[in-house]
Amino acid sequence: ARSAPRGGGKSVGEFKKISEQIDIDLLQSIQDKCSKAMGLAFVTVDYKGRPITRYSGFTDHCALGRQLQGFSEMCEQCDAHGGLHAAITGQPYIYRCHADLVDFAVPLIFNGSYMGAVMGGQIRLKDEEERELERILPQQTNWRKNKALDEAYRQAETVTYEKVESAVKVLRDMILYTIQDHYNRTMAQELEGKDKELAEARAVRSDLEFSIQKQELSSFQQQESFRYFFFVMNVITRLAFQEKAVKTEAVAYDFAD
Repeated sequence: ARSAPRGGGKSVGEFKKISEQIDIDLLQSIQDKCSKAMGLAFVTVDYKGRPITRYSGFTDHCALGRQLQGFSEMCEQCDAHGGLHAAITGQPYIYRCHADLVDFAVPLIFNGSYMGAVMGGQIRLKDEEERELERILPQQTNWRKNKALDEAYRQAETVTYEKVESAVKVLRDMILYTIQDHYNRTMAQELEGKDKELAEARAVRSDLEFSIQKQELSSFQQQESFRYFFFVMNVITRLAFQEKAVKTEAVAYDFAD
């Protein structure tokens, strides 16, 4: 959806490619460091839900589970629903997946444009009995029969809900700050380029005006020269007439012609 429903969160405008707003290698570095520091899994997707970064901190449980038919399809359904919910509301969405792990989707919205989302989580809550989170799909338990998968689940990071909530906000703010910084530098470069073009245009205009003024002055000087010439010839012919110098008068007239 391009905009939030009535009563929803922040309205989302046109889509923009996040790769045009931030260096993907820098985004990957931020994501990797936050994953190590926070003990959470992360991956960034574009506005179509396609991953644009590598997985950071992907748990063994999720890696094994996504190799199993049926389990993997349910993971994809959870990801799709979580990402869509975050895109529509414009707010971070924390939920439980079908395997009873806590995941989240954080929309990346800049200047009203939805560019994608940070998906992640893959953790267990310490206070899970006190925290009711929406379940995307009914909880499945068949996978627990797989010993390797069940053991990997037990080894998943256990954190408090407050830590998840804080981590989500910190990562979102870091990415949006980086995008804002890139945007500011891009705009500054564009303004500098426009100022340069304007200065060049003014210089061309100034040169053109000077050329026109020079031509006008030259034309004026030429006109004045002609006036002075005929004034002098008029004086000569009058003197020749008064002195009755017929040949001089004739030559003066011929020269004037």
